[in-house]
Amino acid sequence: METKNSKLTINAAIEMSGFSNNYIRKAIASGALKTHKELVPGTNNNWRNVIDNWDEWRASTKQRTTREDGRNKFVVYMNADEVAELEKLVESHPFLATLKRANIKAEVTEEE
Repeated sequence: METKNSKLTINAAIEMSGFSNNYIRKAIASGALKTHKELVPGTNNNWRNVIDNWDEWRASTKQRTTREDGRNKFVVYMNADEVAELEKLVESHPFLATLKRANIKAEVTEEE
């Protein structure tokens, strides 16, 4: 989303982009995102931070997943009972996503 000539506050940037508060503030602290303080209109002593280089910074950040098919990877932590329930759900509601356990060690077979 292009924001040229607009006064984008930190909270507006967080809401608009979906990035976390910590992510935006770390970008500011590192100097990647540049801000300046300006007086809030209609107040005498209330200041806000306004982002100066949002468009340039946003263009330089990773915008999409690195997967060619456009999907993201999600990790879900479950106990054995929850895994069984999820497997039942997957069987009863077909979908195209791949679902696999990541921490299963391959069985070692001994060849004679």
